[in-house]
Amino acid sequence: MGRDVLGPDVLTHIPRFGYGKFSCHCNLFRLFILSLIFMLTNPFAFCLKAAQGVHAAEAKISGLHQTLKDKQAELEKAMTDVLANAANNYGTLEKQLFENTNLMKNAEEKARTESEQRARVEAELVQLKEKVKLLESKCVRSIGETREEGKREGKAEGEQLILDEVKEQIQAVYNRSFRDGWKAALKKVKISTASDLLLRENMSLPYPEADLRESDEEDAEEEEGEDEEDEVQVVGGDETNPVHIPADNPPAPSSSTPIDSVPISPEDSPAPIDSVPIPTEDTLAPSTPTVPPSDD
Repeated sequence: MGRDVLGPDVLTHIPRFGYGKFSCHCNLFRLFILSLIFMLTNPFAFCLKAAQGVHAAEAKISGLHQTLKDKQAELEKAMTDVLANAANNYGTLEKQLFENTNLMKNAEEKARTESEQRARVEAELVQLKEKVKLLESKCVRSIGETREEGKREGKAEGEQLILDEVKEQIQAVYNRSFRDGWKAALKKVKISTASDLLLRENMSLPYPEADLRESDEEDAEEEEGEDEEDEVQVVGGDETNPVHIPADNPPAPSSSTPIDSVPISPEDSPAPIDSVPIPTEDTLAPSTPTVPPSDD
C-alpha cells in the first residue's frame, strides 16, 4: 500500500519526510571513509594530491583577495562619483528652487494683475453690453421708421406711376381719336391717301409726345385694308364721324383707379373731335397746289 503511494523507489521520497540531513551526513561519512582508505592504500599519491589541493586553495584565496581589492577600489570610485553627482545635483536643485521661487512670485504678481484687469474688463464689458442694447433698440426703431418711410414712398411712387400710365393711355386714346377724325375729314373732302396731310408730322395732335404709331406705312396699309368703312351715322339730323380704334392698339382697360382723379392741366385738355376744323378745298389749296385727282 505504501509502496504504491510513494512509488517504486522509496529512497527518493526520504527528503520529503525530514531525512535530508541524515542522507547528507551519510554521504560525508562515506566520503571520509573512502578518503581514509585511499590514504592508507596510497600515501604518496595522497600527499601529492593534498599538496595540489593546498596550492589550489592558496591560489584561489589569493585570487579572491585580489578580486576583493578590485571590488573595494571600484566601490570607492563609485561612491566618489555618487557623492560628486549628489553634490552637483544638490547645487542644481538649489538653483532650480531659486528660479522656481522667482517664477512663483512672478506668477502670483501676474495673476493679481490679471485679476484686476479682468475685473476692469468685465466692468467695461457690462457698459458695452448696455451700449449695444441701446444701439440695437435705436437700430430697430430706425429700421422700422425707414421701412414705413419706404412703404410710404413706394406707395406714392406706385400711385404716381399708375397715374402717369393712365394719363399716357388717355392721351394716346385722344391722339388716336384725333387721327381717325382727321383721316375721316380728309376722306370726306376726297383727299388722296398719298397726300402729305396724312403723315403724322402734319397732324396737329393734342398730345404730340403721347404714344402713337409712327410708321406711315402701317397707316397706309390700314387705309388699304379699310375698304369697307362704316357709314356715317345720322343722329338727330346731324352727321357724326365714327371713331375707329385700331385692333392692335386697344384702349387700356378701366382700372380701379378713377380716371377723373388723373390731374390734367387745362392746357393739356383735349379738344373735342367735333370742334376739329374740317379742311376744305379752299384751305387746302395753298398747302397742296398739285393734288392729284382721286380715283373715286
